[in-house]
Amino acid sequence: MERRAYLWYKGTATDLNTVIDLNSGWQLQRAEGINNVGEIVGSGEINGETHAFLLTPVPPVPGPPPGCCLACLPWTWRRA
Repeated sequence: MERRAYLWYKGTATDLNTVIDLNSGWQLQRAEGINNVGEIVGSGEINGETHAFLLTPVPPVPGPPPGCCLACLPWTWRRA
């Protein structure tokens, strides 16, 4: 049976492997704790070895200010 690390929040379970870079090589297996700023600690595998991990939340990109139109937004690109 494959182990997966999950975050349970407001009735929804999120597999933490879906919120990290898919090319990282990590397989997050256990989430052990979360602090008041949203950092999650646990354990997982990378390169066939078990290691601890620390996930740090990335704040969302703020939206445009009210009344702003597309022409006034600065152009930035983010990799999905």
